[in-house]
Amino acid sequence: MLKIIFLVLSIALSHCGKDEGEDLTSPKLNGISFSLVGSDSKEVSTKENEIEGTGKVIFNNPLKEESNRYSFSMSLEDEGQVSIITNSDKNLENGITLTFTRHDKALKVTARTTSKEVEISNYFRLIDASQKIPLSIEVHNDETPAHIVISSEKEDHLFNSESSQIMEGKGSGKFWGFDFKAATIMSPEASKSEGHSHGHSHHDHGHDHGHDHGHDHGHDHGHSHGHSH
Repeated sequence: MLKIIFLVLSIALSHCGKDEGEDLTSPKLNGISFSLVGSDSKEVSTKENEIEGTGKVIFNNPLKEESNRYSFSMSLEDEGQVSIITNSDKNLENGITLTFTRHDKALKVTARTTSKEVEISNYFRLIDASQKIPLSIEVHNDETPAHIVISSEKEDHLFNSESSQIMEGKGSGKFWGFDFKAATIMSPEASKSEGHSHGHSHHDHGHDHGHDHGHDHGHDHGHSHGHSH
């Protein structure tokens, strides 16, 4: 009888540890505990800070905030694809999905919620998809619709859903992860979003008022963006 009680207790304790992110048996990516999802994920290899191949990975600890910044770099083989999924359930469903697909040097980008999918590739025309692409993505899921801002190292605020007014819906869960094929994802991390205001003003200056204010040095690309729509 004592053995049974001990067994139940040890299972309960180990489960508790897992919920708190202290599970020592799960593999880690960039220091974050993760699990592979689905049968396709057998084609995945991981190093300390990167994961490559084809598969689906979910980070085990739920997001503590509704508004988060996600940063990572990716390298895509031709026709390779990376989807970052945020604010999803434990199956990486019912969240916000941003998908990046390489076609030679061009990058096709879509944004999807449970309500709608929109193509936003126009905003990424200046990205060379044959190179390593560092991205910073803000998802404010406490707004309706969710407010998404995508930046790269070279391009501040490539896409701001508030300016484009094309997003609908939001995520309904607390998890995040990646669905990818023929790709490498490097140094992924999630942190609390620093707030909303700076994202808006930057975007507005760069794209709407660039000529008036003469922000040529930082927003050359912003001008060509604006004209081509």
